[in-house]
Amino acid sequence: MTAFVDFPYPEDFPVFLPNAKFLEYLHLYTNHFNLRKYIQFQTTVISIKKRPDFSTSGQWDVITETDGEQKSAIFDAVMVCIGYLTEPSLPLNSFPGIDKFKGDYFHSRDYKTPDVFAGKKVLVIGMGNSGVDIAVEASHTAEKVMISTNRGAWVMSRVFGDGYPWDMVFLTQFTNVVRKILPSRVTGWLIANRCNQWFNHANNGMVPKDLVYPPPQISELKEPIVNDELPGCIVTGKISIRPGIEKFLENSVVFKKSKEVEEVDVVVFATGYKVSFPFIDESVVNFENKHASLYKYIFPPLLEKPSLAIIGFLRPLGAVTPVV
Repeated sequence: MTAFVDFPYPEDFPVFLPNAKFLEYLHLYTNHFNLRKYIQFQTTVISIKKRPDFSTSGQWDVITETDGEQKSAIFDAVMVCIGYLTEPSLPLNSFPGIDKFKGDYFHSRDYKTPDVFAGKKVLVIGMGNSGVDIAVEASHTAEKVMISTNRGAWVMSRVFGDGYPWDMVFLTQFTNVVRKILPSRVTGWLIANRCNQWFNHANNGMVPKDLVYPPPQISELKEPIVNDELPGCIVTGKISIRPGIEKFLENSVVFKKSKEVEEVDVVVFATGYKVSFPFIDESVVNFENKHASLYKYIFPPLLEKPSLAIIGFLRPLGAVTPVV
């Protein structure tokens, strides 16, 4: 379901693609449609500005930089397709003592391979899909892995009813109609109940904080974690779930509530991303608090001409590619 509609996956591809396979798919797509000649690599967009006659032409002045040399060009239309996972959010001010911490730390965006965790005590801060994926990979090489979370999360398997992929079961026209008819609290309870059938979240301190549990007080469902290995890693002790961070010490961390002190060698901040479109003037579109008023989630509605499109500035439940 992640494939583009005009280019299905090759038959020998797995149902869920690892990152290397998805990159291979993008190369196949690019070659199939002969797109590489249209792509300018290693180029930074410096600014996108309306031309003086924009109200009649809808054209844009675009300045780019390649190898230190800037160039200006005129375009009839611009599509901004960088999404929102571009500039890491690293709120170090929210973690007292981090300046005294002598171990290594980095944002999840900088993670490449689990080799950096070999034989070390690892702390992952944040329980989104990226943080959990990194923690699971780290568990294969690290001495100890902990996930610190203030919120918790629902965890679900890639394999759902009767062995089908979860999105084929969950994202159908029928289930979409049911979700729209039922009150959100009931829908949330049904999904949470299904997740708990596979793995008891309350027993492991993972019930999302902004939900009142048990039902029927569930009023909202946050984006679930899709990971088949996490429950097994938790029950076998390879990964432990910890509360939020109170403060860092030189070689350890103190957790809130429990006041436990744990030695830590490496910290991964899976703390999300900032909205960053520095090349677009705020008078064109203002991305305030991760939200923007966009018609159909694409077009800034106040422009005289609809010649600027923001693609992928959304978070669907399921595959991103067919949505964008």
